[in-house]
Amino acid sequence: MSDTLSLSSVLDALHAQQQQVPANDRGLEKELDDLRQRLQDDPSLENDPQFCTTVAWLVQDWPARSGAGQLPALSPLLQAGLNQFAT
Repeated sequence: MSDTLSLSSVLDALHAQQQQVPANDRGLEKELDDLRQRLQDDPSLENDPQFCTTVAWLVQDWPARSGAGQLPALSPLLQAGLNQFAT
């Protein structure tokens, strides 16, 4: 993935990572699907600080609650940028 902060790319990467987890073990699936749908319906959310913060919170919760048991499949630069929004 590119180091460009694209929320669509972030959500797609999380979705792909979660698809590796058995369906019954997936956490945050509803939240992830909701964010992906909202962004698909309104691409201008890519530039919305509140939406970006919500994505950052999802990324922050990912290791503990996604069921993947792993850090998000994101570049360190994207991870750092999203951590700034989460705080």
